[in-house]
Order: sequence, then structure tokens, then C-alpha cells
Amino acid sequence: MSPSVKTRHKFFDMMSAEKVTVVGFHYQFPPIGHVEKNGTGYRLVRTAWNPTL
Repeated sequence: MSPSVKTRHKFFDMMSAEKVTVVGFHYQFPPIGHVEKNGTGYRLVRTAWNPTL
């Protein structure tokens, strides 16, 4: 496993453990959520969208 892949896994492990909110401009709508472990990978658990402020 390359150093960059190890770094990404460490980063995603940290984000999933702390349920850090992430926003990705290149994600499908709604682009807000948190990362969760999914087997050997990760997935974005989307936050419910509310267009009202």
C-alpha cells in the first residue's frame, strides 16, 4: 500500500470516528454529511437537506 493510500485511510478513519461534517462540491446533492466505514471502504452518510434557514 502506497504512503498516500495509507494517509487517506488514516484520514477517513479519523473522520468516521469523530463523525466530522464534510462538504464536497463534487458530490451529488445534498453534498453535506459525514463519513462512515462501510466494510473495507467508506461512504458518505448524507445530512437531511432543509432549504429554509
